[in-house]
Amino acid sequence: MKIVVFGGSGRLGSTLIPYLKSSGHNVYHNFIDKSTNFRVDLTEFVGVERVLNLYKPEIIINLAAFTDVDQCEQKPILAYLVNVKIVENIVKWIKLNNNNCHLIQLSSDHLYNGTGPHKEDNHALTNYYSYSKFMGELVASKVSSTILRTNFIGRSQCKLRRSMTDWLMDSILSKKPFIVFEDVFFSPLSLGKLSELIEIVVRKPIPGLYNMGSKNGLSKADLAFTFADLLNLKTDFMRRNSSTSIKLRSYRPKDMRLDSSLFENTFKIKLPTLKDELINLKSLYELYPR
Repeated sequence: MKIVVFGGSGRLGSTLIPYLKSSGHNVYHNFIDKSTNFRVDLTEFVGVERVLNLYKPEIIINLAAFTDVDQCEQKPILAYLVNVKIVENIVKWIKLNNNNCHLIQLSSDHLYNGTGPHKEDNHALTNYYSYSKFMGELVASKVSSTILRTNFIGRSQCKLRRSMTDWLMDSILSKKPFIVFEDVFFSPLSLGKLSELIEIVVRKPIPGLYNMGSKNGLSKADLAFTFADLLNLKTDFMRRNSSTSIKLRSYRPKDMRLDSSLFENTFKIKLPTLKDELINLKSLYELYPR
């Protein structure tokens, strides 16, 4: 399959792109190092058009996103440009070329709040980040697209972007006190599993909006202590507390757990539990520099 990946230099792209290439796909992407195939301003249609006219992909995977929740509140125009305008440019090209190119749009579990697990129609927009990602979904749905609401953990291959489990490992090893939230729940997948699932969508691009997360989910505090226990790490400096114990610039959802049954039933796949994902990450973090 001929694939163009936008936003390939982040945490997910750094794992996904090598996985897609190893699976036999022809992948063209923008990246921060010399391995890049192109460098363009994705917020300008002329750049997107030039890239897509050059490679004429069968699949476009859009990972480009402005994910800093506080910065999205402070810079709503930038949030629009990255989370919406880029999608508009991709959709415009697909419509103009009237071809069978399929878009895989990565979205966020931040579109949920209240008591989970949440089905796809239970979204609740609580900040400008979630609003901009939702608008990006609406734009993507105007063409043949698979929209995936998800979150991820795991060993990041991107030197400039760390994952939550990377942060946990660094925090535990630093032996300095830190807080983990007991009132914030989510159901992320590992970067490796998420890459496998996206590749399945590439091979079987069924249009629609899908939650794609681990089963059951955990609070961020339970994830942290489970992670530390699996790796036999001391938790002396890790303390449970509520997210209300610190002042956040912007509101964050409290329960983002996903009901991914629609994805499972549509693609005939059984998704792992979050604890299973943490067990699978153990070998990667046993090699973590200490």
